[in-house]
Amino acid sequence: MKRILFILLLFSWNLDAQTIFRVNNSPGVTGVNVYTTIQDAHDAASDGDIIYVEPSLDTYGALLCTKRLTILGNGYFHNQNENDSYETKQSILEKIVFDIGSDSSVVRGLTITNQGGEHGSSIEGEGVKKIQISNCRILGAIYFDYYYDYDLNINKRCSEWIIINNFCKELNATSIIQAPHPTNLVISNNLMEYAANIGGGSLIYNNTLYATGGNSGLWSIYGSEVFNNIIQTTSCDNCGEPITLFTDAATVNTNVYNNILIYDDMDDGWTPQWKLPEGNGNVSNVEKGSVFIIPNPDIYSEYDWADKNYILNPSSPAKGIGVNNVDAGAFGGVNPYVLAGQIPYPIITDFKSTGAGNASVPLQIDITVKGNN
Repeated sequence: MKRILFILLLFSWNLDAQTIFRVNNSPGVTGVNVYTTIQDAHDAASDGDIIYVEPSLDTYGALLCTKRLTILGNGYFHNQNENDSYETKQSILEKIVFDIGSDSSVVRGLTITNQGGEHGSSIEGEGVKKIQISNCRILGAIYFDYYYDYDLNINKRCSEWIIINNFCKELNATSIIQAPHPTNLVISNNLMEYAANIGGGSLIYNNTLYATGGNSGLWSIYGSEVFNNIIQTTSCDNCGEPITLFTDAATVNTNVYNNILIYDDMDDGWTPQWKLPEGNGNVSNVEKGSVFIIPNPDIYSEYDWADKNYILNPSSPAKGIGVNNVDAGAFGGVNPYVLAGQIPYPIITDFKSTGAGNASVPLQIDITVKGNN
């Protein structure tokens, strides 16, 4: 019954002429345009079509995308956020590779593991433009231009990708976004580990970045704008004078302003390893215990995976420090992070049924729906 209601609501919001495909691997679910793997649905679709990846306990496999498609799922962390979807399973893929022909594709509301990634990646792209990835939970790295090829052919570079409103939980100790060649990216309002090697003309703003392994959350950013971010630096006992960020040889012609750098003093007087460039509205070396709604959330702890833990404390030092006095971090700005990866379609938040009915005793159903716009 939950599956039927999920589909009815999604179909009600699509009045265009595109063909709608379903991906569902539950036993006994069949019909026109219903497939059990994401690749089979892709292969049957045409440019401009829509694929709904329905909630499941199992993955729908990996995807090599060579068409312009819209692929939609139902978000994540449903058990951890109040007034969320009645359906708690997720729409899970192993990996997506965007190849030639997939320009302008849109992916929303998926959980993407790194089970199929050669380099621990969840998403890869080569020579593809205008991909939008939003409201997804991404467990591995995002690699542009098949990072390990180091191919300098400019015609194969990615550009104009929009990566917004994602929860990027890294599991492989590699950077969440590795982009040595792509240009004109928009990376905003994500909760993510860190970003590196970003090409010229990119906008990196209103992210909450969580550094690891002696890193700072952002580095090797070329010819881009970096603003309104919360950047966590690593800390240590007796670090000495912090190193100024964005002064490495690979960071050239990048404007850095209205960011806040936070650190964890480990309750033992530890000090930060990094600091932001002085001036331009940047604030450095704020102890993170006062920043979020709970003290010291840890994106690497299974107990802190709930995205709601990164909402700002009402008196947070990150409030109002952004450009035009917006809040820094993923929940600030004009496109604030949306809890649980919910896309702007109606969702069922509660469902009750008498379970059976007949001609004399009708089946009674009570459904609660949230608009989610």
